[in-house]
Amino acid sequence: MSKLSFVENKHPNAARIAALLERSALANFWANRGPVYQRLAQSYADYIHRPRGTAIVPLANGGIALEAMARRHA
Repeated sequence: MSKLSFVENKHPNAARIAALLERSALANFWANRGPVYQRLAQSYADYIHRPRGTAIVPLANGGIALEAMARRHA
């Protein structure tokens, strides 16, 4: 019987990760809407051509996103 891989092998780019974390280090702001969060939100907004009056809210996972949407529309 062959082994079934659940998650493929990944090779993170340590230099890229360090460059992103450097923004947080310079700002001494590591969580809760810090520089990396802001950059991610802006990248998403640019990619989808976000309409005026709307916002991008990056979340940790799909479960949190579903809960946020449910609360928003409750």
